[in-house]
Amino acid sequence: MKIKCLMVSIIVLIASEANAGVWSGDTEIRQIYPHSKNNTDGSIYYRFNELVDSSNCANKSLIALKKSNNLSSEIYALMLMAFASNKKVRYYVEGCDAHGYPELHHAYVNG
Repeated sequence: MKIKCLMVSIIVLIASEANAGVWSGDTEIRQIYPHSKNNTDGSIYYRFNELVDSSNCANKSLIALKKSNNLSSEIYALMLMAFASNKKVRYYVEGCDAHGYPELHHAYVNG
């Protein structure tokens, strides 16, 4: 019984680690690319000096901010400000979008 509990615990830990996201280091934004499909949904793609990927996504050249993210407008404004003023940002990715790019969930900039 103890071995079964131990095995289940290990499997749960491995599964939770497989879905964990990752933060980038301080990095500059090199490109911002808004994209919409038939004006129904969309993403804003970013190219950073440092690209991170927690989910082994198929495409690693850009990071996707989905418009469905509840804070997409705020994150987009933060990224535009950082890009225009050459500030470095940190961002958090977890999972992949429908096109295989790492999906951005959080971001911040230091003053």
